[in-house]
Amino acid sequence: MRKKKRTIQLIVMMTALLIAVSSSFMMMNSYTKMRDVTQELQLRENQDAQYYSRYNVLFISSYAPEFMTVPMQLRGLQSVFRKHKISIIQEYMRSRLLHGKENGFYFHIKDVLKAEKRAGVNIDAVVAGGDEALTFVKKNQHTLFKGMPICFMGVNNRQAAIKAVKDPQITGSYSPDHIRETLTIATKLQPTAENIVCLYDETVAGLQNKRNFFVLKKYFKGEHFIGIDMGKYDLAGWTKRISQLDAKRDIVLYMSSYVDRNGHNYTIPETIKLLNDYCHAPVYRTRDNGQGSGVIGGVVYDTFYESQLAGKRIVDVIINHHDISKMRLFTNTHHQIEFDANVLKKYHLDQQVLPTNTHFLNQPDNLNSFTFTLMAGIAIIVALILLMIMEERSYYAYEKSITHLEYLNHHDDLTNMYSRAYAIEMLEKACLKHDGTLVMLDLDNFTMINDTYGHDKGDLVIKEVGTRLNNYGKAYGLFCARLSGDEYLVYYDHVIDSEELGHLRRAITRDMNIGHDQVHIGLSLGAALHQRGITAGELMTNADVALAHAKREGKNTMVFYNNAMKENITEEERIKEYLIEALRHDGFEMVYQPKVDPSNDLVIGYEALVRLKDRRYSPNIFIPIAESNGLISELSRQITEKVIKQLALWQKAGEKLYPVSINYSPAQIYDRGYVAYLAQTLSKYHIDARYLRVEITESLMMEDMSATNKLFEDFAHLGILTLIDDFGTGYSSLSYLMHLPISIVKIDKSFIDHYLVPGKESFIENMIKMLKDLDKLIVVEGVEEKWQKDKLNEYGVDAIQGYFYSKPLLPDDVLIFQHQHQ
Repeated sequence: MRKKKRTIQLIVMMTALLIAVSSSFMMMNSYTKMRDVTQELQLRENQDAQYYSRYNVLFISSYAPEFMTVPMQLRGLQSVFRKHKISIIQEYMRSRLLHGKENGFYFHIKDVLKAEKRAGVNIDAVVAGGDEALTFVKKNQHTLFKGMPICFMGVNNRQAAIKAVKDPQITGSYSPDHIRETLTIATKLQPTAENIVCLYDETVAGLQNKRNFFVLKKYFKGEHFIGIDMGKYDLAGWTKRISQLDAKRDIVLYMSSYVDRNGHNYTIPETIKLLNDYCHAPVYRTRDNGQGSGVIGGVVYDTFYESQLAGKRIVDVIINHHDISKMRLFTNTHHQIEFDANVLKKYHLDQQVLPTNTHFLNQPDNLNSFTFTLMAGIAIIVALILLMIMEERSYYAYEKSITHLEYLNHHDDLTNMYSRAYAIEMLEKACLKHDGTLVMLDLDNFTMINDTYGHDKGDLVIKEVGTRLNNYGKAYGLFCARLSGDEYLVYYDHVIDSEELGHLRRAITRDMNIGHDQVHIGLSLGAALHQRGITAGELMTNADVALAHAKREGKNTMVFYNNAMKENITEEERIKEYLIEALRHDGFEMVYQPKVDPSNDLVIGYEALVRLKDRRYSPNIFIPIAESNGLISELSRQITEKVIKQLALWQKAGEKLYPVSINYSPAQIYDRGYVAYLAQTLSKYHIDARYLRVEITESLMMEDMSATNKLFEDFAHLGILTLIDDFGTGYSSLSYLMHLPISIVKIDKSFIDHYLVPGKESFIENMIKMLKDLDKLIVVEGVEEKWQKDKLNEYGVDAIQGYFYSKPLLPDDVLIFQHQHQ
């Protein structure tokens, strides 16, 4: 009977093969053309994904791209992202080779993010794949990934997963290795086994696997738990050791043997082949890679499903605007029981003891497999016949594909403007012919437009600006393109002046109606003049530098490039690199400037000020650079802990505590986890919130009023008083003084210098009286002269701060001053 089935199968497959060969010759020419065009289209769409995608997600994998689970993770993410126009930027830690050292990867990622930013690509979210990736992303969250929602997957360390999701910007799923369930099944398959042996190595993941394995010892009291660490052997020694294992005596669990004593790295297929060649016991595995190639099986979790879950969570956050802080740790990942029928047969193990829902790999031929083969053959025949019928239509499809390819090469699909790729190609040709001017344009505060009106209306703004630019370009014979996001390019084939540049700006920045909303458009422009000898790349860099300079000058302005700008950018990059090193190696320290009651010369508190330990750069230089380069959140958190820790040291020493204020930068407003971090740090060092105050500048009110109001409420909820710093330098002072929970107002030094002079004192006196009427405490900074102190005391200020009493002091000097003024 079996021989008859095989004969029928052979006939079916041979028939299908003959039809396939004959049909192939008939269709080869047109099919080849279609294949080439399709491949070129796919390649082009992949290369230009960042220009056609609405969103970009950075995927950081703990492993190398060839690691077996990585393609499955990518397929899971792409199955969700593709329909939402989300592209994936892939980076790999290759942690099997790192042994826990990721410094080099830190600088690699920093360069990647810098390059993407220069290319106009905004990273909207981060996906961390694996334990090492989660550790890296969490560690650098407030420097490299400031404000980005983070989702992790493939994490085996339960405690690390639980800790990570406590951060309001992080969510993810815990991927348990179903070791206990797998070993329970193994003890039934091998009832005579005395030992349970785990194979692991000394990589970060390997050591975690070791811990996960030995913690289960209490559940299997009848067997000895043995670990074989590949990191202690060379290849010869390891193969010799595993050759001593025996099916009657040993249950073998393969977790993570990748790196041997000599640092040689082995892929999973290579390791499984070695196990097949040398190990004399069935090998169990709890990961969905390796089954069907020699591993007996186990209870495995579904990598594809978990990746889809991560993708859906990212979509919910960046597109559906769900609150990531409310997304709990997901632990109920899909899993199934898989066993290889060939290996079960090889070791004479009774598959009847396996659970009824077991999925068998390499199952022997039966009626179902015969039926499947027959149906597959019929399906192949039908498909080939249909392909022959459709052959006549292939030429039309080919021509249509060519047209689509040309369009993709030249245009942006959202705005119908020329694309970045085509713009670069055009510039390279233009730079060989004549002088001209390149202008880069960038919308100001576009993120706020997205947050206020939603991403759909944000896209409408992008399209409307594109339409205006296209119309302007047609009217004046200019080349216009969309580079990416909210950044555009205009090229003039002649040298222009500021008047012509201003005309362009006015044509674009008039208010627009989006639905029922009127949206105000702010625009920054950077222009670079082209002269022969400058390449297209250099011209774009110069215009980009000018645009960045325009942004730093206050936005909604236009700047022409000059060589000094590039030198400034280079110096800023140098300082930024220095700050990153200082953040990573404890390069900052705090000094404290006293606040003194002028009526009795007694200290009432301090302001904490940050300094570089080596004093290489002053705060006036490094603070703005930290703010503009995404470093301020990490710096602020370090400052916060240093101040609270110092308060704890003074408290432990029995010193009287006075309130210390720390400065809050407007650039921190999107560090949503800062208030929680502040509360945790106060609790960690057992410091009462009344001893900490927060100084916030007036400029924050102009950034995001709703976020600012929430911030003040959060501080008040913790019991922390807030101060308005630099009062008198902003605009809408009275309105927010009356509506926000502000307790203390600090009057700026420049205000005092200008008005605390003969003939203008009444202005200062009336302002202080007004603040008193609003029930605010008043601090005046920058007081240097005794007559200033006496006059301000006469007006009734609560505290003064400045060199009249003291410069900022180191902690030990604070106590000396304090003992003299208390």
